[in-house]
Amino acid sequence: AYTPRLKERYLQEIVPELTKQFGYTNVMQVPRLVKISVNKGVGEASQNKKILDDAVEEVRKITGQHPVVARARKSVSNFKIREGMPIGVYVTLRGVHMYEFLDRLVTLALPRVRDFRGIPDRSFDGRGNYTLGIKEQIIFPEISFDDIDEIRGMNVTLHTSARTDEEAFRLLELIGGHEDIGRGPAFWLPFALVVAAFFAAPLWLTEFACDSAANLEEQRRFMVDAVAYLESEPRIARYAWFSGRT
Repeated sequence: AYTPRLKERYLQEIVPELTKQFGYTNVMQVPRLVKISVNKGVGEASQNKKILDDAVEEVRKITGQHPVVARARKSVSNFKIREGMPIGVYVTLRGVHMYEFLDRLVTLALPRVRDFRGIPDRSFDGRGNYTLGIKEQIIFPEISFDDIDEIRGMNVTLHTSARTDEEAFRLLELIGGHEDIGRGPAFWLPFALVVAAFFAAPLWLTEFACDSAANLEEQRRFMVDAVAYLESEPRIARYAWFSGRT
């Protein structure tokens, strides 16, 4: 049976790491992803039905699952909304679709955000769930800029089984690969190669740094190993030299 690579990584690496850090005595205590909800508001759909159709198609392309149309439960005269009017679309992902979507989000979509500096850590709800606001749907490779008439965003909510925000934060930190960089190029470069394979083009690495070295000798070893790895990888067309700090 097919197992998403992110799920394999969760079982083989993330579960042992969380168990060690939080001292779980049973594997069922380890936090896990339960579902992912993707919501897109389209209040203007009451005036233009095409906006609703476009939203449905965009969410379907991004998630690989047909969304449900959300309708107003009551009338709000100030917003010209009547009961039963379409006001948004949403989809709930579980299982394989959930892991595949999150993998594409972390590996392909978020790095395309302009001036991306990571995601905020203040969006937890106190019960281990995290909501991420996405301002532009064009960060997803499935959406072509030529096929849209307006830039619109959406909300992505990651529902976990974590009992506290601290546990949920650590789970998502490991899923996002935050710990991978310090382990050397053989560990983090495969994620970059996924991008090259997706676009069927050689990869250019424009900048990378060694921030986690304990001393200059460790930093030097990291740089030597990384250059050797890059030189041996035919899918890397060019790469820039490191910057580093200890």
